[in-house]
Amino acid sequence: MIDLTAMNYLDLAITFVIGLLMGLSVKKGLVAFILLFVAFILSGFVGLTFLPTIPPSKFINLASKYFYEIVNNLHLGLLVVSLSIILFLAGLIVGILKG
Repeated sequence: MIDLTAMNYLDLAITFVIGLLMGLSVKKGLVAFILLFVAFILSGFVGLTFLPTIPPSKFINLASKYFYEIVNNLHLGLLVVSLSIILFLAGLIVGILKG
């Protein structure tokens, strides 16, 4: 049986709120990144020359290289799922979907 005191409830509530705020910031950051990408594409069609020109194949090649490098160096070890992790992930999902 889980013994939750008032302080534990406060910790869990704060963990949920942190997840919620992070979810909101992730969603806003993704929207900003997509809008910036669209602005670069549109400015390229208009003919603005101050933007760097990178071929899409080179961009995809570099992005996949760094992605695989990060994934290969990632070691999670033993992941223990606790109530705080579940509430953090719930807050993160609510923040992304409702933000």
